[in-house]
Amino acid sequence: MCVCVCVYVSLVPSKPEDLVYESSTKSSMTVSWKQSGSVNYHVMKYNSTRTSDVSFTDVGSGNMSATVNNLPTSGALYCISVTAVSGHLHSDEVELCNYTGEQFAVVLLSF
Repeated sequence: MCVCVCVYVSLVPSKPEDLVYESSTKSSMTVSWKQSGSVNYHVMKYNSTRTSDVSFTDVGSGNMSATVNNLPTSGALYCISVTAVSGHLHSDEVELCNYTGEQFAVVLLSF
């Protein structure tokens, strides 16, 4: 009699590294990060709310970029978080906060 045992080992994915703010518009924010190891997908949140309105770009060599679209309030502070997912396991969440909208310079004129 032979008994066969199958062991499935799944590793927690590494967390996204070096999350940085790239740019924003009145209703979107773009961030980028480095990802190592095997990852099935990433979960994006803004202000702790999961969003599916995200445009992901794999820049190559483990570099990723994502734009969170349709943020409700221009000029508001948004905290964007990223989590890597592999199978049913999630990495630690990383977060970055910044404001949306265009930056206006103050110009002083003297007459």
